[in-house]
Amino acid sequence: MYRGRIALMFLKHYAGCSDRKLIEQLNGNLDYQFFCDTLLGHKRITNYRIVSQIRGELASQLNINDLEKHPYNHWACYISRPEQATTDATCYESELRYPTNQKLLWEAVSWLYNQLRRTCKALGIKMVRSKYNKWKKRYRGFSKMRRKTKSKRKALTRALLLLLEKFIALNQTITDVWPL
Repeated sequence: MYRGRIALMFLKHYAGCSDRKLIEQLNGNLDYQFFCDTLLGHKRITNYRIVSQIRGELASQLNINDLEKHPYNHWACYISRPEQATTDATCYESELRYPTNQKLLWEAVSWLYNQLRRTCKALGIKMVRSKYNKWKKRYRGFSKMRRKTKSKRKALTRALLLLLEKFIALNQTITDVWPL
């Protein structure tokens, strides 16, 4: 029952195309139709949303753990070390980013500012004035720039270092005066 639908999902991944393009390919390519165990003949599928509907239906009905066992059982005789897991590089986390000095400094400033706010709130003292909001806007503007010139990088780095130094001194003062 689900054989053709699963085949359609494999084709979507294999072809690397959108739902609309996949249906266009399915309408015009006999190989795709045979792979999906269907023959349209002169008929054409016009509902492009059917692919997402099938995907939703399969997600609710399919047990992926059982599905993974079938290919493994088929290829088990060729696997020399079954206890060892190897994966393709495309399976790794895609949220990795390049850690520039400005990003790291901003994260440190932001984290320390939030720590100072929590400490001041817990001790019941007024938060010391800082130009954090100004620098937050400036950093956001910098991070959205396509071309970050050396002078802008240098100026932002210097300013973030000064702000971080100020927050470290404030944190030290607060902990010296009001030890937790």
